[in-house]
Amino acid sequence: MPAMDQYETAKVSYRWLRRAIGGMGAALPFLLWGVNSAQLGDYVPLPTISDYFHSHVQYLFVTILSGIAVLLFAYPGYDQDDDLAGTIAGVCAMGVVLCPTESTGQGPRWARLLSGLHLIFAAGMFVTLAVFCLVLFCRTPADRKTRP
Repeated sequence: MPAMDQYETAKVSYRWLRRAIGGMGAALPFLLWGVNSAQLGDYVPLPTISDYFHSHVQYLFVTILSGIAVLLFAYPGYDQDDDLAGTIAGVCAMGVVLCPTESTGQGPRWARLLSGLHLIFAAGMFVTLAVFCLVLFCRTPADRKTRP
């Protein structure tokens, strides 16, 4: 097998990270619903993905989102914009984990504040990931900014 040059190795790393992030993100709702349903015997999904934080699969929710955040931090991207977007999405993913939703909406003020932060971080993560998919991943090599 011929040796890969540095450029080819970087392309493989980028692809692996993108596939790992996408695969974990796509599997998250199905894993949470499936494992929670198997444990409870109730196959009705919870209203939001964030509600699984207050269920029997809290460990799975936190582990997968933390893993996604770490991979987003590690993703260098093809150019500066990719790198910045990965960092922003990683910060937002960790924010989602560290600021859980308040399950009843009637809790203390600090819990409602964390719920608000959770919503901001979740929206930021999804918007940044949408920018990745719709803008950054669609660029041609000529459109990419060069690294300093």
